[in-house]
Amino acid sequence: MIQRIQTVYLFVAALLMSLMIFFPIAKFLIGGEELRLMAFGLQSVDTDTVVVSTIYMGIVIVLAALLPLVTIFCYKSRMTQVRFCLTELVLLVGAQIFAVFYAVRGVRSIETFDLNAISVQLPMLFPFFSMIMIYLAIRGIVRDAKLVKSLDRIR
Repeated sequence: MIQRIQTVYLFVAALLMSLMIFFPIAKFLIGGEELRLMAFGLQSVDTDTVVVSTIYMGIVIVLAALLPLVTIFCYKSRMTQVRFCLTELVLLVGAQIFAVFYAVRGVRSIETFDLNAISVQLPMLFPFFSMIMIYLAIRGIVRDAKLVKSLDRIR
C-alpha cells in the first residue's frame, strides 16, 4: 500500500538526493575566488562558469533521486520494491564515492593556485542519510511481505 511507513522513508531519500542536485556539495576558496562543487560541475561563484565538469556524478545523483519515487509506485510487487531499493543503495554508494572523489580531485586540480580553505557542505552527507532511509524502507517492505504471507496461511 502507498500509505505505509516505507513510503515516507523512500520519499525522504528522494527528497535528500533531489536537494543534493541544487545545493553545493563543497566549497573551495582560492585567493579571492570561491569555487563550489555542484552535482554537474565545479563552478566559479563569481562568473558562474564550470571549471571542471562532473556530469557523471550528476547523472548518478539524478538516478538516485528518481528511483525511490519509482519504487513507491511499485507497491503491488514487494520483491520488485526490494530489488529497486538494493539498486538504490548501489547508486547511493556511487554518489557518495563520486562526491568524495570530485572534492579531492577539485582540490588537486586547483592545487597550483593558492588554496585558502575547503568547506565540505551538508549535502555531502545526503547519500549516507539516504542509505539509512532505504535500509529502513527495505525492512518495512520485508515486514509487510511477511505479514501478507502469514495472513494467507491463516485462510
